Amino acid sequence: MSDMNKSDDEVKTPDFFHIYESSTITTTDKGTKAGKIIQGYVEETLKEARREYRFRDETERKLRRLQERLKYDFLHTHMPFVRVMAFFSNEFYKIVKQWNPKPFENMRVQETQLGLQKVTSRLLEFEEMVETDGVESVISEILLQIMLASKFDPSHMTEMEDCTVIETDQRKESIEIMQQGSRIDIVSDNFGMELIWSLVLADQLLTSGMLKRVAFHVKKEPFAFTDATRADFFSTILDFTEFEYQLDKYAFGGIFKNDIAKLDRFWQKLSRFGELDKSTFKITLNCEQSGADILRGLDLDFPDIKDAVLDIVSRYDEINTKIMAMGRRLMAYVDDERIIVEDDPFWTTDGYLEQIPDDIIRRHFQKSDLILFLGAFNFRRLNRDRYWKADKNPLFQDIIPFSLRHLNIFVPRLIKAETLVGVPRERAIQLDAENPKWNTTGGHGAFMLFKKDL
Repeated sequence: MSDMNKSDDEVKTPDFFHIYESSTITTTDKGTKAGKIIQGYVEETLKEARREYRFRDETERKLRRLQERLKYDFLHTHMPFVRVMAFFSNEFYKIVKQWNPKPFENMRVQETQLGLQKVTSRLLEFEEMVETDGVESVISEILLQIMLASKFDPSHMTEMEDCTVIETDQRKESIEIMQQGSRIDIVSDNFGMELIWSLVLADQLLTSGMLKRVAFHVKKEPFAFTDATRADFFSTILDFTEFEYQLDKYAFGGIFKNDIAKLDRFWQKLSRFGELDKSTFKITLNCEQSGADILRGLDLDFPDIKDAVLDIVSRYDEINTKIMAMGRRLMAYVDDERIIVEDDPFWTTDGYLEQIPDDIIRRHFQKSDLILFLGAFNFRRLNRDRYWKADKNPLFQDIIPFSLRHLNIFVPRLIKAETLVGVPRERAIQLDAENPKWNTTGGHGAFMLFKKDL
């Protein structure tokens, strides 16, 4: 039989998919949680949409019809997981776009601000790491944070565990490829923490001189409501440049030796110079003055600890300055095209990565020394969304489609779906025996590298 007469599966699917007795994950598979994930995602999406907009009756009717169609026509039918996700997302955005061309902007802002607060606490630590352990150690830690950021997923957030075990770790080999090359490509997934840490990675690689160029591949429009688009990308960089760090009241608790009355007096004085969030006891100081200048202007009645308090606030000033400087550097890197942003329509289709258009490979990936695929959905597409049992689990290099085997591919993966790859079979069998649901909870991770065929 000629190739022209073969089905898509027969032409495009490598033999190992059949050898290892894999099957495409569908919404009705009893051995997977695909249907549950989609149902959770749909419910979370609609909840967030209704929270952000007060839809008219007509829009509500359309959303309910979409939800019912999904429930009765797809979730109880043997439909591929990826295809159902694509269908719902495309139909959902057709309905809500009339309300806002940038749906879920409020969530993006909130998640970005939260993410920046967390990132800033690590910046000074990274500077010390560079001095003691070299820039490679910082890159390795940033890659870990990118992987952990995959927890931000509307279908998993409430049930995810802390990642405690790295089953496969090829970060060192991946960093060596970066050191020997000049460009990496990052296929992004979500805004918030994942995008923020990806930008921190780009800044570190470019500022250290390890690389000359970083290309980001984002969505033209959201596939899922947490997806990073071109607009999200630039808005996040702008948030870096306008960042205002929040001081926590309890940061001073140790200095005041649990003298709550004295701490409260100090906090009340300080709150005059900024915006106080009474629910979290956090304050955003007036950005027109440094925290140290504000403190010097206060009538402090505790000279014995004034220097210690000043040190904390000075640290706030330093962090604030560094994160804004990073934002300005990122903008400059975009301006001189050391950072490139692409949003090809392919990333919002239900196509697997073996179907990636030749022009994307030719125009972008062909120039790349290493491609990072981020997020659970991108891995599903790379893996052709296949389900393997523990004793049939293939090696990572076995799942790379033929069209991409001339490229170096790196995946920092938080394991939270049954697309089980990257864990040695004996280990996977052991984990299955201990807890059959281990591969859906996010308690394990893997850093997987495919080195191109020469």
